[in-house]
Amino acid sequence: MFSRKEKIDMYANKLKDWNEKIQDIEANIKEQKDELEQNLKNKAEEKIKALRNKLNEAEQKLISTEKEPESFWDDLQKGIETNWKELELTVKDVVSPMH
Repeated sequence: MFSRKEKIDMYANKLKDWNEKIQDIEANIKEQKDELEQNLKNKAEEKIKALRNKLNEAEQKLISTEKEPESFWDDLQKGIETNWKELELTVKDVVSPMH
């Protein structure tokens, strides 16, 4: 079983990894601007924008949970796991068509 600090660090590292993937995709879209169909580019940019918002929300929640008491963390962790899975699916949805 991971400690609260270890779990928060794991989430933070995953968020960092996902942000880097999004940056790579954005760079790829800009490089292929002329080659990509404008419709595909627009859809990808919309998905990335929505994903960035979700990542920012997740990061803010993660930061706020570090300051909460241990008892709050135990209850919150169940909700975090559910939201985390949804976020992970969204990342895969954005990343998959671009690679």
